[in-house]
Amino acid sequence: QTGKAYEADQVIITCGGTEAMLNALLATINPGDEVILSDPTYAGMIGRVRLVRGVPRLVPWIPINGEWRLDLEALQKAVNKKTRAVFLMNPSMPTGAVMTLAEWQAVADLCHKHDLWLIYNAAMERILFDNRQVIHPAALEGMSERTIIIGSVSKEYRMIGWRVGWLVVPEKLTEAMTTAHIYNVVTPVGISQMGALAALQYGEKGLEQAVHIWQERRDVLNRQLQGLNSIPAAGGWSQLLDVSEWGLTADQASEMLLAKSKIAATPMTNWGGPEAQRYVRLVFSNEPVARLRTVGSRIRNLLSGLGA
Repeated sequence: QTGKAYEADQVIITCGGTEAMLNALLATINPGDEVILSDPTYAGMIGRVRLVRGVPRLVPWIPINGEWRLDLEALQKAVNKKTRAVFLMNPSMPTGAVMTLAEWQAVADLCHKHDLWLIYNAAMERILFDNRQVIHPAALEGMSERTIIIGSVSKEYRMIGWRVGWLVVPEKLTEAMTTAHIYNVVTPVGISQMGALAALQYGEKGLEQAVHIWQERRDVLNRQLQGLNSIPAAGGWSQLLDVSEWGLTADQASEMLLAKSKIAATPMTNWGGPEAQRYVRLVFSNEPVARLRTVGSRIRNLLSGLGA
């Protein structure tokens, strides 16, 4: 994906992508350093920045022509003397946003200009819809030595719970990253590593089939959400539903959707800043098509009761 060959000592096997995220931050961030993330983004990314006593600096996704686009003006303004890294996931969770080449180039230019690390959560990078192609930021000019790549078998290979991930790091970070890993968890479980190896060796066809199924489920969901304020996922497992026009907070909407409509929709209250708090997340990846076809009526029945 990157067009670059890495040495074996630049690849560190971790207990899932979540350990890899923490190790990356432990090796690069000092207390008080700022880390740029999108708003919203995976709560586990924001939480780990805070665990290492870093300061999250949030840059919003904005809806443009039915797609999520990163606010590049806000990205430029987010940098200051305390900024140490940009921490992004692509496709982004929970929005399902997929970054364009122009957006990645803007991130790369920022990293070069301000001497920043790019911590790239690539756990879903090949879960792309509508014939989108992978754009790997480490393949951009001068970015391989600035990019810390986080991978996992949890998403693309559907092995949540096996807890096998990896870090691919620039050579000058290998010692710090290995130290963080050794004193964090030592090593993943051996039997899990053998399962992950089998998936990596033989699982490519399964990934193609899975992406086809996930895209079909996304399409069914979006037909159900017509007329509601939701931007279709360009990749990943989930997308957001804007509930601000319902007269409810995300927490209230989540509770009501579960209690009255039997829909589990995660409130995005802790998944970012002000931009996140108007949304709930709908995860379509593991829902059968027959159930997804009932989502629209369930939500509209709830809204009719609210008078919304």
